[in-house]
Amino acid sequence: MENIVPEKQIITKTILLVLFSGTGNTLYVAKMIQSDFAKHGCRADIFDVTSNDLSINIDDYDLIGLGYPIYAFNAPKIFLDAVRKMNLREKTVFIFKTSGEPSEINNSSSHDVKRIAGGKNLLGDYHFLMPYNIIFRFPDSLVKQMLLSAKNYSDVLVSNVLEGKKSFVRYNVLNVALSFLFKIQQLGAFLNSKLYHVDVSKCTRCLKCVKECPAGNISFRNNVFRFGFSCQMCMRCSYYCPSDAIRIGLLNFWRVNGPFNFEAILSDDNIEPICITEKSKGFYRIFKKYFRNMDIIQREHKAEFSEKQNL
Repeated sequence: MENIVPEKQIITKTILLVLFSGTGNTLYVAKMIQSDFAKHGCRADIFDVTSNDLSINIDDYDLIGLGYPIYAFNAPKIFLDAVRKMNLREKTVFIFKTSGEPSEINNSSSHDVKRIAGGKNLLGDYHFLMPYNIIFRFPDSLVKQMLLSAKNYSDVLVSNVLEGKKSFVRYNVLNVALSFLFKIQQLGAFLNSKLYHVDVSKCTRCLKCVKECPAGNISFRNNVFRFGFSCQMCMRCSYYCPSDAIRIGLLNFWRVNGPFNFEAILSDDNIEPICITEKSKGFYRIFKKYFRNMDIIQREHKAEFSEKQNL
């Protein structure tokens, strides 16, 4: 049975989860974190940096969580630009980020976030694995394994933050240098988006891509779709196109169309949540260490919780 906080319980801390989420992975993790804070009697609000919500005042919050998806080993420019405008120097901050693979170069994506945010007290840096929205589609069994792992990791993150226990993913100077070189992706995104086009034989003119592009990069005028230079390469347009009509330029052979139904995958007993094992080979070998570490982190967390309960 879930540990639901009674409605009359006093809110002990307020947290603002500041995020950018291209296709919803980071938002999904943020909602996990929000729910876990609620179980501890804390209120966590979610603020999407593309929402233009002027009612948010960071001074109203005790803690700030900064969440983003990793693009080419870096935090998205649209997210970094938003964080630059927020005065976080005196705030206590933690970072959560999502990507499709667990490399240390991905870990170093938070280097710029730490430098720009400059919070007086950085409590942690957490890297969640979520399924790709480009390159290729993950099997449902791996998606389920990722989601269950993320749920456990969210619980660890929230407990650590509330206890002031610091935890950081590892990366080194070489990783930072490599991620800096891959910032060329930002220029590539702007140029490649001019090569995007819509297959008019498939398009239903729902204009979902125009309405939901977080960068406002897509327009529809005189019955023609136009793509500008502000693309973030988030893949929201091609991923969510209901008729798979959007072609993503030079990267079209990596296009993935159609979102995962996370709740259906989690509730489907026919989907085994074990895809990555110690015997995994090929591309999937890269996940073995991550899930092994997640198991260790979760066991240690449970042991600490049991010890506190017995005191």
